[in-house]
Amino acid sequence: MDPKVKKILFTTDLSASAREVFRHAVFLAQSYGASIIMLHVIEDIPASQKSYLKEELGEDEYNKMEQLKQASATNVMIGKQKEAPMIEHVLFKLSEDIVKGSDGKPSVVVEKRLVTIGRIDDEILYQADANECELIVMANTLRGTATEKPLAGTVAGVIRRSKKLIHLVPIKN
Repeated sequence: MDPKVKKILFTTDLSASAREVFRHAVFLAQSYGASIIMLHVIEDIPASQKSYLKEELGEDEYNKMEQLKQASATNVMIGKQKEAPMIEHVLFKLSEDIVKGSDGKPSVVVEKRLVTIGRIDDEILYQADANECELIVMANTLRGTATEKPLAGTVAGVIRRSKKLIHLVPIKN
């Protein structure tokens, strides 16, 4: 039984391996006749770091820092929002170069180029659902030794919680 794949969510951290992973997404999109949605997530402060700070500083000091942070949050978000158009341009250039067929026309449709802010695995899962993607394509950075966990961090979080098909592209560190 072939899975019905109409939309593919390509996730990228904009690293040097992004082109290789995107080529996989394009190949899969051509094979399925699917469109691609590109996603880059600007990481927010992880909850684990917040809890660590709370433990180290104490509840009162942490709350004071949170209040100060709230006061400057608008400026931070404005700064992150200014990054978004630049990142969207990078995503556009990446897709423009790779999706062109031999006749110069796009071989697949890149439906959207999204730049969001949040916890990376949460955003990937949210965007896959919100955009009705059946397949997620992402890099899996291989660690140095065979004894290390083959899947870690964001990849492990997405795999553990996703009900979608996932295509991992192995990337040597």
